[in-house]
Amino acid sequence: MNSIHMKAGFITPEKKIEIGSEHLLAFCGLACQKYLKEHPEEIEIWKEFSKDYSYFHPFFDFLVFHLKWIPVGILGDNHLFGILEEDKLYIQELPPVLEEEDLYNTLFYAKIKNSNSKKYLVKADNRTLSIHSPKKKIYGEGIVLNDGIVFIQNNIPQSALSATIMNQLTIKYPFLIEDFNICKDTYKDDYHWYLIDRLGAILFTEKYVLYNHALVSEKQKIALKNIPVDEEEPDKTEEEYQNPYPIDTTKALIQKIYNT
Repeated sequence: MNSIHMKAGFITPEKKIEIGSEHLLAFCGLACQKYLKEHPEEIEIWKEFSKDYSYFHPFFDFLVFHLKWIPVGILGDNHLFGILEEDKLYIQELPPVLEEEDLYNTLFYAKIKNSNSKKYLVKADNRTLSIHSPKKKIYGEGIVLNDGIVFIQNNIPQSALSATIMNQLTIKYPFLIEDFNICKDTYKDDYHWYLIDRLGAILFTEKYVLYNHALVSEKQKIALKNIPVDEEEPDKTEEEYQNPYPIDTTKALIQKIYNT
């Protein structure tokens, strides 16, 4: 156990803030509002920062990428925190022992372990995640969520794209954390497999697509018609993981998110 005794929240230069995961989105929104009220000179910065967020909320990203607050409890795991390096938030494990004194600087300037690792988050704005219409031709590699929203990998690896989507989804729908933890032994840090198997996402490359026929939505079918690929592997996930999770519970989870 680390000595800071946090489940989820943020560490700022002034203090640590602990928040229940179910309240994280509301807290981030209120924290941004409070900051801008106290710093009206930054309202234009906020407008510029948030203007490209139409699918995910900008609040978490503003606190982390602009104010440089340190998030603890990423994806509901209280052993994980983020180290910010330029436009990447590297997901790291908290040290087993961590003293309260000078906590912010200790973590902010911590050395990134395995610096070549692709285990990081990026901003969740439309431009960084390259959000694309399912009704237009889709080129490259990326992910299509069950509601038809297309994310194309653009200068970021698939692992970072999947992790960023998962992080934002757990902020927006905190009940996903419990489900992901139940499935964690199956998926580990392979967030794209969780997105495919449990949330009905489609993963596509220039050579193939991966998805579950039983979970594909009408909106995703539109996207599939616009993905020019050589072959289709709809059952790949079951072959590799032998997924033990019943299809009916998966459909119920998807319906809870997308109201399908």
